Amino acid sequence: MDWGLTLAAMKRKSCVFTYDAVGSYEKVGYSAQGSGSTLIMPSLTISSRDTITPLSEPEAVDLVNTVFASATERDIYTGYKLEIMILKPDDIRTEVMELRKD
Repeated sequence: MDWGLTLAAMKRKSCVFTYDAVGSYEKVGYSAQGSGSTLIMPSLTISSRDTITPLSEPEAVDLVNTVFASATERDIYTGYKLEIMILKPDDIRTEVMELRKD
């Protein structure tokens, strides 16, 4: 597994769960796992400092896409596509984005 980032909405309050290969999971503010996580985490840390005005869904999706695209350019073990699952009480959506084509 190169990357692990799970976003979920429960009781209309957004949250993030991180998990590992042995099945352990934890509710966190944000997370990235895998070979490029050291490239992604600083960007997520800076973006999460403003807790008064949280990101909207499109802003959050754009941020995740941007930091993964950036990490993909610097980490040869990162894949070529990003799959984001957006879970809401009345809707589940999957967005797939191309990261690089070389």
